[in-house]
Amino acid sequence: MRSLWSRVAGFLGWRHTDRDLDDEVTFHLETLASEYRRRGVSATEARTAALRDFGGVTQMKDAYREQRGVPAIETFIQDARYGIRTLLRTPGFTVAALLTLALGIGANTAIFTVVNAVLLRPLPFAAPERLVRFERRYPGSYGSNQDGLRFVFFRDNLRSVEALAASSAMGTFNLARGDRSEYVSALGVSKEHFGVHPMHGGPFAAEHDRPGGPDVAILTHGLWRTHFGERPDVVGESILLGERPYTVLGVMPAGFDPGWKVDLLLPLRTGMSGRGGGFNYTVVGRLRTDATIESASAEAATLWHAFRSQHPKGFVRRDGRPTDEIPSGFGLLLAYWSVPALLSLTA
Repeated sequence: MRSLWSRVAGFLGWRHTDRDLDDEVTFHLETLASEYRRRGVSATEARTAALRDFGGVTQMKDAYREQRGVPAIETFIQDARYGIRTLLRTPGFTVAALLTLALGIGANTAIFTVVNAVLLRPLPFAAPERLVRFERRYPGSYGSNQDGLRFVFFRDNLRSVEALAASSAMGTFNLARGDRSEYVSALGVSKEHFGVHPMHGGPFAAEHDRPGGPDVAILTHGLWRTHFGERPDVVGESILLGERPYTVLGVMPAGFDPGWKVDLLLPLRTGMSGRGGGFNYTVVGRLRTDATIESASAEAATLWHAFRSQHPKGFVRRDGRPTDEIPSGFGLLLAYWSVPALLSLTA
């Protein structure tokens, strides 16, 4: 502690100067030399003996100066001053160096942000290592979305997953409230995706997710705050989307993140009417504890052949040639924003 205080005090200029140090060294040498002279040694020999006993004067001064300062900080300050003077003498080089550093730091920050979100940061859900995306696949390419018929078939037959859930963007609707009218965006979701429960009201049920079911909607927290004054009694209220009345079924909590700007959640109602609905359904699921991606993909491949035999027209191009689609499979979810609202599937 004494050494630390000496260094801090010396760095702040609160301790002896070099002149004080010289005076102190001279005093000690004179004291030693006087002791030798009292023993009868000549003045010259006494001076030599005092220097020998005292040790290296220069080395002692350097050690004392180092002890009363903080060498690392002092060296950094000296290097910084030298670097600044050098940069000021070459302004062109300085500007180029600063731009290079800015671009390098910006690029590395952007890359790390992506790597952190995709590889390092765990998904904000329980057991994220079991969250998977169900993909339609082609040789040499990444997986793509499913259609409604496939979603319903695999949801009802796959045993390697606890649940499958689907979502699809449903475009915008004109929300009319009194004399106010505004376009809002909607995301269609299947009833299975509600791992995050609405903060008011409840989630979609089976009767909402089938053709002909009641027209209901769930508000996101943002729309509830800006358009409905954060009223809990909004549940059960009727709103106009386009020219059709919808009953507000619930309100999602503030932490619900669908992956892009979404104002409303609507029942998806896909596949159950016998129509495929296009390949625009994002499908995710949660593996059972005793299943792996490989075992789930193997089961999906077997079911894929059964589905193909039941719906042969779905595997033929418009020109009559067969598609080059290969059996569907699963891929691990790496980032929650790679799949929309379905990543709230936590149950």
